[in-house]
Amino acid sequence: MYFQDPSLLQFQRRMEEKEGRNNLRNLFGVENIPKDSQLRDILDRISSTELAPIFNDFYERLRRHKHLEDYAIFPNTLLCGALCVHLFRVNRSKVDAMKKVAKMIGSHLEGIVTWVRTRITNGFLEALNGIFQAAKRKARGFRSLRTIRTVVFMLAGKLDFSQLNPHIQRVPT
Repeated sequence: MYFQDPSLLQFQRRMEEKEGRNNLRNLFGVENIPKDSQLRDILDRISSTELAPIFNDFYERLRRHKHLEDYAIFPNTLLCGALCVHLFRVNRSKVDAMKKVAKMIGSHLEGIVTWVRTRITNGFLEALNGIFQAAKRKARGFRSLRTIRTVVFMLAGKLDFSQLNPHIQRVPT
């Protein structure tokens, strides 16, 4: 997947090494994967006003098919857009402490967006891990995975997951 690599070109290089093919060649007829600087040089010559209609069309298609609704923090305000613009502006400021905060937010951006979309934090996983650790302690001396699994079910069997996420249906006991 493209987002696992820092750039599209690195993704294409990894795909070429792994599978002997890449999308640039298959879809666009580009025989040699360009270097990052080559792509920047080409794109730098193009005015942003020339690219605006392409981005506007792409944005409108995403909006029309409701692919952006999960990312809205306020009506007509997308989290990524608002946050990324703010981070960009802060990084250009002269306040080092704010730059440090912006860098920290940028490094956790994926988690922030996930929370906005799902309203689930890492705390839920940490709580489950605590239950599993308690189960391991209570099942001490037993070496069977089946025994540990039984203790985990005994400890976690009464959890009401609907309190953590209202989208989960409560199963009657």
